[in-house]
Amino acid sequence: MKIVNFLVVTAVLSTHVGACKTLSATKAYVCPPVRYCAWDSLTEEEHTLFGTIGYDESSWDSFDGNGLEDKVWAKLSSDEQDVMTAIQYVEETYNACINHFTGFTWKELEELEDDTSAVFSISQMAKLVYEEMGYNETAWDGAETVEKLDWDNFAVGTGSDNRLMIIGYNKQSWDGDSLPWGETATYPFELDCNNPILAGTPYECDITLVATGAKSIFVGVSLADLDDEFVIEDFDNAVSTAFVASSGADEVTVIGKYDFETKRGYGDKSLGVDFELLTFFTCDGECDKETLDDAVAKAKQTKINLEVAQLSGDLVKGIQEASKFTYLDDLTIVDLFVFPEPEVYEFPVSDTDDECDPTFIEAILDCFLGIFDFFWFLN
Repeated sequence: MKIVNFLVVTAVLSTHVGACKTLSATKAYVCPPVRYCAWDSLTEEEHTLFGTIGYDESSWDSFDGNGLEDKVWAKLSSDEQDVMTAIQYVEETYNACINHFTGFTWKELEELEDDTSAVFSISQMAKLVYEEMGYNETAWDGAETVEKLDWDNFAVGTGSDNRLMIIGYNKQSWDGDSLPWGETATYPFELDCNNPILAGTPYECDITLVATGAKSIFVGVSLADLDDEFVIEDFDNAVSTAFVASSGADEVTVIGKYDFETKRGYGDKSLGVDFELLTFFTCDGECDKETLDDAVAKAKQTKINLEVAQLSGDLVKGIQEASKFTYLDDLTIVDLFVFPEPEVYEFPVSDTDDECDPTFIEAILDCFLGIFDFFWFLN
């Protein structure tokens, strides 16, 4: 699987193990994720590199103690900029994700707000977000105290999106949690590749899917056993979880269920299940033939993996273990057919807001912030 090179930066220096979140192939990581890997998961080469600009385990894991992070990009030495460039920071993402724009004066924040020259302009949003927190020029200069609000005060809808992401925070860093963070942490500006606010920016990633259809006959379960929404949800989740684990596909979706004809000798309780296995891969720019061939080869391998798991009994065991109930205790799989040729197609762009402008700053206002008023706190 090929990852977007300028976004998924853990591949720049090494492959990390241990206390570092598993990165998704379908996410754009605008803030380079290597910064959120715990110190003990980095290599000695990285310890040495980051040590040259003042980091040690304490200042790296706790985001505290390295004066470098108090400086904006323009104030960094050439050596400091070189190290940050090596892990894929640019001026804009450094100022947002590392400094959080705190090294700017209020007047400089106003100048950033008025700058429309950049295509990708998080910086234009910084002053608005800080105003929403309750800052003005007097408070920014330290003459007034501004109470730190909870993360949830800046939530967008019911999802994990948050306006504080614009100035480089996630919930863990805003709350002051030291590394490592768990797998459930959403990194600052960790967005779906098809998120409309990435369109036309340097952080846009090209996702292609390889879809493989499959059919199976489950004996020991029927539609009558799936008698309410909770059991149906449990069945679909158990099948998807076990098929992902056994096949190596990135996502498996149950797309159909039907009682199978008993006259074919499959027993009184037999259920036909149709599902789809998806393999994701991303490319920097257009995907070339070699990358497509690699993705198709991986998708074909899911067929082999599933067949082996069925024969060994691991597939049924995985389904039973993933279920919360007992209705699958007698489950067996008597037939499994995976279509031999996967289909390649482009990942659809989100159409949640047809009014969104493709430019980043307007898209982030219209799509990400929605109807929220930046000045609600001041009012």
